[in-house]
Amino acid sequence: MASSQSEHIPAAFPRLTDQNPCSSLTYRFPELLGAAGFEVRYAKRAIAPAGPHCRSLLSESDAAELGEFTVENLVFIFRHLAAALFAKGRLRNPDGTLVETEEARDSMMADVAEGLRREGGVSIGRCLIAKKV
Repeated sequence: MASSQSEHIPAAFPRLTDQNPCSSLTYRFPELLGAAGFEVRYAKRAIAPAGPHCRSLLSESDAAELGEFTVENLVFIFRHLAAALFAKGRLRNPDGTLVETEEARDSMMADVAEGLRREGGVSIGRCLIAKKV
């Protein structure tokens, strides 16, 4: 990664506001379900650790077993997200520079995977149960 800044890659999905119209779908999904005629009966957010962070929520044996699996899940998501952004000319490095070649994209993905394996990561998911009304 061509950046003299932190090696960490921040990713955040802020709550939808008038000042911030771009948001994670997890915040908007209950509203979208309501508009489609569903009533949300249950909603829960969950923290999903990846790589070494699995040790913070799981036993050592479970963490050892799931660590690489959790990294591969995030790498899969990031790889497809990066490919879609790259195809639209919108993929950027953490320092804001545009990723302009496939080689640079692949290098970025290798850095992401290595960072997740070395330092771990955390994602936040949301479970919703809705009933048609």
